Amino acid sequence: MKFRVTHAVFQFEDFEFRPAAFVLLKSGIALPLEPKALHALEVLILNRGRVVKKDELLDALWPDTIVSENSLTRCIAALRRQLGDNAREPRFIATVHTQGYRFLYPLEASPGGGSSLSKSGGPAFPAPQPKHRSIAKWLPLSCATLVVAAVSASLIVRFKSSVAASRTSALRSQF
Repeated sequence: MKFRVTHAVFQFEDFEFRPAAFVLLKSGIALPLEPKALHALEVLILNRGRVVKKDELLDALWPDTIVSENSLTRCIAALRRQLGDNAREPRFIATVHTQGYRFLYPLEASPGGGSSLSKSGGPAFPAPQPKHRSIAKWLPLSCATLVVAAVSASLIVRFKSSVAASRTSALRSQF
């Protein structure tokens, strides 16, 4: 699920995040961030104040693609680097062990920018529903498929060699 906010501008410390322009500014200068890191920031900001599960982030950042949690960890690490954040003493993005991530810093909507935050302080957009497609869930199925393919190939080779051997012995008996 894509989150796109047309005119919201989120400010925290000397950072400004503009989801519509897909840019993170620090003191007015655009920071070099990959699109996945910007999208992760967008999802975290729009769901601030609650833990965004790892599966939710994986589904939002890599829809219809199976990736490991390591990809998400690297994405969050790159984002933290640009924010000057520390995983051990977070100011912006907290890691909730084995669960996910939470955006911590209070946000301000810039004047005239319009905010995508609801009056209750929660996200104005629904959180993505996780598809629960972790690599750990696909690994056993993949291994089982490979075993079945290997056994099938082995049986086919044996069958073909036994047919060839019986034909050879039949031909020898004729002469």
